[in-house]
Amino acid sequence: MAADRSSLFQSDNWIAAEAQGTEWTFWAMSGDTPGARRKAHLPQGSNDPGLSEIHAALCGELTASQLPIVACGTGLAAPQAVPTRPDQMPLAPQGSALPPETVLITLPGLAQKAPPAIMQGAETCIAGFLALNPSWDGVLCLPGKTTHWALISADEVVSFQSFLTVELAESACAMAGLQVQDWAASELTGTVADTMSKPELMAARLAEAKAAMHGGSCTPEEATGRIWGAVLGAELAAARPYWLGQNLALIGDKETARPYAAALEMQGLPVTIADAERMTLAGLTRAWRSLRKEDD
Repeated sequence: MAADRSSLFQSDNWIAAEAQGTEWTFWAMSGDTPGARRKAHLPQGSNDPGLSEIHAALCGELTASQLPIVACGTGLAAPQAVPTRPDQMPLAPQGSALPPETVLITLPGLAQKAPPAIMQGAETCIAGFLALNPSWDGVLCLPGKTTHWALISADEVVSFQSFLTVELAESACAMAGLQVQDWAASELTGTVADTMSKPELMAARLAEAKAAMHGGSCTPEEATGRIWGAVLGAELAAARPYWLGQNLALIGDKETARPYAAALEMQGLPVTIADAERMTLAGLTRAWRSLRKEDD
């Protein structure tokens, strides 16, 4: 770390940041305590943003404050291969294309060769969960635009499996003119059971849900429940080696985690549910504290 920048880490004030595609979320932090929260959007077409675009997102109050920024989910740092401990991965300063007053430290994601998988941002959520739940072993399910099932042992991410289930549900609902968040639990759980027994019929179940609604034999909420049930049933069938007989925790925002919780509870699984934002902030805080130790 450059000598003229190291003094920034002697203060309790810093910025936590999470990138999810072109959307960034920032928290003004005082030690472990989050303050003001705001979002910024990078320009369209910036799915693989450069530092100049990121700097544009940081303009205004954040760069003027001259506070260090610790960010996850950016894709700017080379991902680390599993198995690895997410709390011990190298942090990457990003500075060559940023003005002197901007100190941006990025956390790496995780990579896996077989099956091929990339995790960007969720690894920091995992690090936060493990910081708050020491010596926890089992499987973490992190639903989102990309859902990850991660096997945890001895504080390491041993392996993970990724799914595009949420995107499938959103796309299927949009094509049918349905609201993805309004679903009937009974239809979801019934279709989960049916699809788990015959996952090869997932696409057929999606078409049937749409036809049933337009034919008047089910309500929009029931059709949405069937769509969620079809995609989640296929995911649970594929992820069975991860969740069967395992200590399981579900980490996500309320709306995204709800259908997963319903599907998992139908399997009779005791599930610990944790808030994704809280876990992400705990992971970013752990990284910030490690930076302070480096500068002591």
